[in-house]
This record gives sequence, structure tokens and C-alpha cells, in this order.
Amino acid sequence: MPKIKFGLGISQKAYLLGQDGQAEFWNKAKQKGMSWSWSAGYIFVKLEGKYGATAADMEFMNHTGNMGNVTANNTPDLYREITLNLPTTARVTSQIKPSVHILSDLNQFLSGSKSLTLDTANNMMMGSSQHLVDVTDNLTAMFKVDHVHND
Repeated sequence: MPKIKFGLGISQKAYLLGQDGQAEFWNKAKQKGMSWSWSAGYIFVKLEGKYGATAADMEFMNHTGNMGNVTANNTPDLYREITLNLPTTARVTSQIKPSVHILSDLNQFLSGSKSLTLDTANNMMMGSSQHLVDVTDNLTAMFKVDHVHND
């Protein structure tokens, strides 16, 4: 069965190339607000909004990502590789530039393989705490290929 594979976040191999080795990628991440600082690293996923039991009146901010060199810092590596099955082959030729339509189910954020609840202990988190490891693991199941256009 044909597949597509992509990364959720930045691999340690890419991170360890350094700011100069990443060049344009680092600059784009900075411009889009997807970095903390060079030494702190990249934000992989930003989840922000409001929640509440009876009304959405509590702010939340969960930013997942690696804080620098995970081995040197002894922190969890939140980079994940996602592999999805394609319903049909994506054909690439000089005349065909396929489009792969990937859907994401954001419900996986809290209701994935590990059921999570936002509360005052975890609603404002950045980095790679255990809550954000669980969020990352849940998010790996949020993607699916809907269809492929070969035209």
C-alpha cells in the first residue's frame, strides 16, 4: 500500500545542524512565532483558546516542542514521524503534480489514546512536560488521508 511520511516537529538531527545549518527554515519559524529562541528551540504545535465546565471562560495555551538538545538536557524528545496510508498512489511525473488531502481531527488533542483534561495545573504549558508528551502522543493520531488528486 502506498504511504506518505512526515514529521511533527523538528528532528534532533535537523536541530543539531545549528542556526546556520538551518538557515531559511529557522528564519521562517521565527517569523511565524514557532520558536522560543535559538538555544531553546522550536515550537512544534501551538494549541490556544478558551475552555470551561459551563462556559469557555478559562484561557489555555499548550505549546509543544523540544527545548534544545534533548540528550544533553535529559528532556523528552517530542519529535514524531507520522506515516499514513494513501488510498491511491500519488503519481509524480513531469505532467502530474498530485495533491494529497490530509485531514486532521483536533479532537485527538484531549480525547486521543490518553484522555486528558485541561485544568489550572496544565492549561499554560510550554516545552516537553509529561502533559505535553501525552498531548504529542495524542496528536500523532489526528491525521488521515482523505483522498489524492493525480492531475
